Amino acid sequence: MDLEQRISIQVLNEEADFSRLLWRTRRRAVIITIFLVCLVLGSFSFYASLSTPADPKNDLRLAFYITSILAPLFVVFVVYAALKTHAKKAAAAAELVTMTFDNEGVEIDGPRASSKTRWAAYKGIVETQDDFIFYIDSNICYGVPKRFFRDSGQIEIVSSLISNNFRA
Repeated sequence: MDLEQRISIQVLNEEADFSRLLWRTRRRAVIITIFLVCLVLGSFSFYASLSTPADPKNDLRLAFYITSILAPLFVVFVVYAALKTHAKKAAAAAELVTMTFDNEGVEIDGPRASSKTRWAAYKGIVETQDDFIFYIDSNICYGVPKRFFRDSGQIEIVSSLISNNFRA
């Protein structure tokens, strides 16, 4: 094995890394959920705002109209807060690990566990502008921020290892 085909880096993901990874991997589900909830709540509230009140003294149309506007905003805020909270908790539990990339796969060595995963075991690998994302399963993945690499040469070597050894 060529020495230059083996790269080791130290990785300690931060909240911003987890936020970026969560958004990248969960955005479709988040957007669909927000859309459906907003559609249901918004439609109900808007329909109720158009109805004629049985008792003019208890006219709630304005309240329903305001709800049809505020409910979707509230749902967006709740989802955003949940993603931020999840990222913050993940960052608090993160530990410094050593990751080694070579022709065989990716080795992760941390304070509590170690693993070696062959390239063929990954379900997918995505390279973004900021990260490498390794999918162990369709919904389980981990991200490696590119900022942990010493220089662009190391990033190119890892990209080359992926393109030469990983088959989707």
